[in-house]
Amino acid sequence: EIGEKRLFKILREKGFLMSDNKPYQKYIEQGLFKVSETTVSTINGDRLVSTTKITGKGQIAILKEILKAS
Repeated sequence: EIGEKRLFKILREKGFLMSDNKPYQKYIEQGLFKVSETTVSTINGDRLVSTTKITGKGQIAILKEILKAS
């Protein structure tokens, strides 16, 4: 079983994610990740929040990389 922190660490080590846990553009273009942006209103004004989701294709690619490492 892989927890969230361990998964993010593996994805950074394998080069899928940048240090801020956002995927590199080439992996978005390959269809491994989808990023949605939402504007959130706070007391200090509006803020842009990004949410990264792994696609089915991305799950397969990431699983292959994780299994390669073990």
